[in-house]
Amino acid sequence: MLTGDFNACPNDSCLSVFRNSNPRLHSANKGNNEETFHDFKGIGYSLIDYIFHNEVLSSDRYEVIKDRNNMDRYPSDHFPIFSRLFVNNFFNRKYNII
Repeated sequence: MLTGDFNACPNDSCLSVFRNSNPRLHSANKGNNEETFHDFKGIGYSLIDYIFHNEVLSSDRYEVIKDRNNMDRYPSDHFPIFSRLFVNNFFNRKYNII
Protein backbone atom coordinates (compact mmCIF):
# COMPACT_ATOMS: atom_id res chain seq x y z
CA MET A 1 0.00 0.00 0.00
CA LEU A 2 1.22 3.47 -0.87
CA THR A 3 -0.62 6.63 0.15
CA GLY A 4 -0.03 10.33 -0.09
CA ASP A 5 -0.27 13.72 -1.72
CA PHE A 6 1.37 13.14 -5.10
CA ASN A 7 0.60 16.60 -6.55
CA ALA A 8 -0.43 14.85 -9.75
CA CYS A 9 -3.80 14.55 -11.46
CA PRO A 10 -5.10 11.07 -12.40
CA ASN A 11 -3.83 11.20 -16.00
CA ASP A 12 -0.39 12.69 -15.23
CA SER A 13 2.42 10.56 -16.59
CA CYS A 14 4.26 10.41 -13.25
CA LEU A 15 1.49 8.19 -11.86
CA SER A 16 2.10 5.64 -14.62
CA VAL A 17 5.21 4.60 -12.67
CA PHE A 18 2.89 3.07 -10.08
CA ARG A 19 0.38 1.67 -12.54
CA ASN A 20 3.12 -0.01 -14.60
CA SER A 21 5.22 -1.20 -11.68
CA ASN A 22 5.80 -4.79 -10.70
CA PRO A 23 3.71 -5.55 -8.74
CA ARG A 24 1.22 -3.26 -10.39
CA LEU A 25 -0.48 -0.73 -8.09
CA HIS A 26 -4.15 0.19 -8.39
CA SER A 27 -5.85 3.31 -7.10
CA ALA A 28 -8.46 2.62 -4.43
CA ASN A 29 -10.71 5.40 -5.78
CA LYS A 30 -12.02 3.15 -8.60
CA GLY A 31 -13.01 6.00 -10.89
CA ASN A 32 -14.23 8.36 -8.17
CA ASN A 33 -12.37 11.45 -9.35
CA GLU A 34 -13.71 13.73 -6.64
CA GLU A 35 -11.20 16.53 -5.97
CA THR A 36 -9.10 16.33 -2.81
CA PHE A 37 -7.20 19.65 -2.86
CA HIS A 38 -9.35 22.64 -1.86
CA ASP A 39 -6.93 25.32 -0.52
CA PHE A 40 -9.00 25.76 2.70
CA LYS A 41 -12.02 26.89 0.66
CA GLY A 42 -14.06 23.68 0.80
CA ILE A 43 -14.48 23.55 -2.99
CA GLY A 44 -12.23 20.97 -4.64
CA TYR A 45 -9.79 22.02 -7.37
CA SER A 46 -8.01 18.79 -8.26
CA LEU A 47 -7.57 15.15 -7.32
CA ILE A 48 -3.97 14.81 -6.15
CA ASP A 49 -4.19 12.51 -3.10
CA TYR A 50 -4.20 8.74 -3.56
CA ILE A 51 -4.31 5.35 -1.92
CA PHE A 52 -2.58 2.75 -4.10
CA HIS A 53 -2.53 -0.99 -3.45
CA ASN A 54 -1.43 -4.14 -5.25
CA GLU A 55 -3.48 -7.23 -6.09
CA VAL A 56 -3.00 -8.68 -2.60
CA LEU A 57 -5.46 -6.06 -1.36
CA SER A 58 -8.86 -5.00 -2.61
CA SER A 59 -11.04 -2.05 -1.73
CA ASP A 60 -14.80 -1.98 -1.46
CA ARG A 61 -15.17 1.57 -0.16
CA TYR A 62 -13.54 4.90 -1.01
CA GLU A 63 -14.56 8.29 0.33
CA VAL A 64 -13.39 11.90 0.25
CA ILE A 65 -14.14 13.24 3.73
CA LYS A 66 -15.32 16.86 3.77
CA ASP A 67 -15.84 17.39 7.49
CA ARG A 68 -15.02 20.74 9.12
CA ASN A 69 -14.77 21.78 12.73
CA ASN A 70 -17.46 23.61 14.70
CA MET A 71 -15.93 26.97 13.65
CA ASP A 72 -16.56 26.06 9.98
CA ARG A 73 -12.83 25.60 9.32
CA TYR A 74 -11.02 22.79 7.58
CA PRO A 75 -8.04 21.13 9.31
CA SER A 76 -6.05 20.98 6.06
CA ASP A 77 -5.96 22.38 2.53
CA HIS A 78 -6.64 18.78 1.38
CA PHE A 79 -9.70 16.70 2.11
CA PRO A 80 -8.75 13.43 3.82
CA ILE A 81 -9.42 10.24 1.87
CA PHE A 82 -10.55 6.90 3.24
CA SER A 83 -10.60 3.43 1.76
CA ARG A 84 -11.63 0.17 3.37
CA LEU A 85 -9.09 -2.45 2.31
CA PHE A 86 -9.20 -6.22 2.50
CA VAL A 87 -6.52 -8.87 2.18
CA ASN A 88 -7.42 -11.25 -0.65
CA ASN A 89 -6.78 -14.94 -0.26
CA PHE A 90 -7.02 -18.09 -2.37
CA PHE A 91 -10.48 -18.97 -1.08
CA ASN A 92 -12.02 -15.73 -2.34
CA ARG A 93 -12.68 -14.44 1.17
CA LYS A 94 -11.89 -10.95 2.34
CA TYR A 95 -10.41 -10.03 5.70
CA ASN A 96 -10.85 -6.49 6.94
CA ILE A 97 -7.47 -4.96 7.83
CA ILE A 98 -8.53 -1.37 8.43
